[in-house]
Amino acid sequence: MTTIAWRIGHLAGMAVGGFADRLVATGSSTSAGVDFPKTAAGVDAFLATNYARWRAGLIGVSEPDWGRPLGRKWGPYADTSTCDLVLHVFDEVVHHGAEIGVLRDLYAQRGSGPSR
Repeated sequence: MTTIAWRIGHLAGMAVGGFADRLVATGSSTSAGVDFPKTAAGVDAFLATNYARWRAGLIGVSEPDWGRPLGRKWGPYADTSTCDLVLHVFDEVVHHGAEIGVLRDLYAQRGSGPSR
């Protein structure tokens, strides 16, 4: 089973932060280069920092660029648009956020089930 920490790391570090890096910066983010929080106390700042990068990148997209192809640095997704990318990130946030919620609820109920 996956962990809450892994899901948050993937969601904020690789999906939101990684796509922000590819969209508006160097595109060199890798999971090895992400400074994942070491404790639960660091998660809020981690989420906020990566969301701020994503949001700032989107604010900088010109109106014509929303429909233009992303280009070669996106590999097999080169022909998709910034709009497509934003919808994909939205999907990542929704489904990984839901998984985090389920894992949180399961963690809270651990050991409270019927005895065997």
